[in-house]
Amino acid sequence: MLRQLFTLITLLLLAACASDQDSIAQKQQANKLEFNRVEAAKARLNLALSYLNNQNLPQAKLNLDKALEFAPDLAEVYYSRAFYFQQIGDMKQAAKAYAKSFDLEPNNPSVQHNYGSFLCLQGDYEKAKDLLIAAIKSPAYADAGRSYLNLAYCNLESQRYPEALEYLNKAIKHEPNAEDILLMLASLNFALSNNQTAIKWYRQYQQKGQYSASGLLLGIHIYQESQKSERTKELREKLIDIFPYTPEAQWLKQGSIERSEHWQLKQKVEQQK
Repeated sequence: MLRQLFTLITLLLLAACASDQDSIAQKQQANKLEFNRVEAAKARLNLALSYLNNQNLPQAKLNLDKALEFAPDLAEVYYSRAFYFQQIGDMKQAAKAYAKSFDLEPNNPSVQHNYGSFLCLQGDYEKAKDLLIAAIKSPAYADAGRSYLNLAYCNLESQRYPEALEYLNKAIKHEPNAEDILLMLASLNFALSNNQTAIKWYRQYQQKGQYSASGLLLGIHIYQESQKSERTKELREKLIDIFPYTPEAQWLKQGSIERSEHWQLKQKVEQQK
């Protein structure tokens, strides 16, 4: 029996080898075509995201549809489409596209990050946390700082402020020069009445040399709370001078800076005490 099995397997292998010799050119051509289709899909995705950044939604959709046509089994296609649906406010289609990307590649950290971030926005905090942490734990994942930042935002949404601060402190270790993380660290520490720590992070943010109306107003909050009148005055003048037509500048002129997101966050923290 063993001899018969051995012979049968050998014959099958020989037959397969003969078949391979006959069709090797066809297989190479098929592989090349498949490779080109995936690359073509990724090129279309890059174009689509560029159009999205420029608010050219019709062209973004056209390129996303072409990418789907080229590579209907590529997870990247679906989470890119999901992002588009988010931008136009179609959360039902976004959820379906994210779920499809996860079905295709559940262990892909980019899929886990994107789907987890979306679920956080939808209020599914526990599942979002599981996916984001899974992405972070992936050995080949290079964007742990982004995932930690999104975990922080997720915990802010669910009003778990100590956990949010913990994740922000982890995020900055991965991206020590990230302005958005530095600004969020300053804002949350201000909200938690950790004024000296808020000043430390705010100074690091300022060293990056990039200003925003929201960022300047945060500095006004922090230095005003710490009774540093000269620094407060300097930032007030800068906000009015650089961003005169922003809501933040109008609030400052009207004496209603408590309408800022940073002050609102502080009020939420105070109400929880």
